[in-house]
Amino acid sequence: MSISQDTRERVRTLCDYRCGYCGTEEWQAGGQLEIEHFRPRSSGWFHINWLQLNRPQLIIARQRRGRLIANRTAEQEYQHIITQLRTENAQQAQEITTLRALIAQLRKQK
Repeated sequence: MSISQDTRERVRTLCDYRCGYCGTEEWQAGGQLEIEHFRPRSSGWFHINWLQLNRPQLIIARQRRGRLIANRTAEQEYQHIITQLRTENAQQAQEITTLRALIAQLRKQK
């Protein structure tokens, strides 16, 4: 769904031509600010009050930050899994060593 020029102008006026996050005015940003949803449209509703102006650099920075946080979370989860697997591997290696020693003792008894 594209935003009409009339809606764009209403959002710009409603936001007083300022970024919804940092308050930077359009003239300070060096051009028109982008329009962004701060409530998802996935619910099927669309309302002008759910739009705000935003600097493109902030949008990109927030997206990168979100990906970075997601990557760090995934990395921490993977590290936890790897630690568990290494512990289990060490336990199994110890069990194998014990079993080999028992097998060697049984062979000597024959």
